[in-house]
Amino acid sequence: MPTTAAPTPLLFGLLAGATLALVVVLWTAALRARRRRRRRAPHRAPPGAGVALARALEGDLAGAQAALEAVVRARQGTPDVVLGLVAVLRARGESTRAGRWVERLARRSPGPWLQALRLRLALDVGDSERALRILRASAAVPLELELAAWVRAGHWEDALRRYRERTTRKARQPEILGALVAGLAAQRARAGHERSARRLVRRAVGLDPTGLVPAAVGARLHPRAAERERCVGLLKRRAPSLVPGGEATPAESPALAEARAAHAAGDVEVALGGLRDHLEAAPGDWSARRQYVRWLLDAGTPEDWRVELAELLRLGAPAAEEGAGRPRCARCGFEDARGFFVCPRCDALGSMTIEGPGAAPEAAPPVLATGAEWRTLLNGIAPLQAGDDEEMTPG
Repeated sequence: MPTTAAPTPLLFGLLAGATLALVVVLWTAALRARRRRRRRAPHRAPPGAGVALARALEGDLAGAQAALEAVVRARQGTPDVVLGLVAVLRARGESTRAGRWVERLARRSPGPWLQALRLRLALDVGDSERALRILRASAAVPLELELAAWVRAGHWEDALRRYRERTTRKARQPEILGALVAGLAAQRARAGHERSARRLVRRAVGLDPTGLVPAAVGARLHPRAAERERCVGLLKRRAPSLVPGGEATPAESPALAEARAAHAAGDVEVALGGLRDHLEAAPGDWSARRQYVRWLLDAGTPEDWRVELAELLRLGAPAAEEGAGRPRCARCGFEDARGFFVCPRCDALGSMTIEGPGAAPEAAPPVLATGAEWRTLLNGIAPLQAGDDEEMTPG
């Protein structure tokens, strides 16, 4: 029976050498292919704060947000990067989400410098009472931000008192003092204290004869007919919708008032559901529709739904509202179809004016600005008539 010869060591060596050579060839080919792919691939800048800044300057806020979120995940959220992310979120109108980031940062790195930002974000989402709680617990915040928090919560007397406490007589600005005194006059008038209101409005107009807040209140309450007419003329030039009897903003519907109360109590779903039912019955209530869309945007709806609602709001606004011009802050340039006596961006008093008709710019980020709208200041004030004049001694 024939026998098979055992493999010789030479054959084993040849097989091992061939296998090793094949492995080296395949590894070399894979390495070369990988290098070729790298050369052909487009260069992509690594995500970072610089990339986020570049995208923000180009107007790509979504890209800036994505870059900053990547940095936060990689570096566990350094304070400067988190603050940059908060700024981008505010610019996109996502103030509630920005507030959550600030609270996380405050728990990890508490400091008085965060209080002003927490106050600002509370005002952004329309939570005036929370803003006051933060203000009372803070050692110091910028003066105009503090005044905005007081007046948006309806505390005009506190705002006036704090302005006097934080400034010297020589440093007080007549336009700020006049606006605060005029707001207090409007509050006194709504409470039925007519003589006190007229005395205050006369003082406010004397402090700042061309101020928008003194003019709006003075056109209704100034005890002299000539001064009321002068204030009306100023309003016709700078803010026609504030002329007595010509307000463009009607009193809000009961459904909107109920929804605001539910939202302030933290029941967002009830607020949205109530407005949704109301808008099915009254689709032309644009005040309710604007509020509904802002809450929906802030509640974290899908991107396509948010864009669809924002586009619906922009295209469906009444033509008269678009053609009448848009209120614009004379200080920072903030624009919004609604009128504010406090700018939601820079906290300036009486800086939002309408200089005339013009094309509407791109939609501003949604802000609630609760307590900053003109209707909260002027509603409930009965304008004086010609026969209501009274002579008052200076003082």
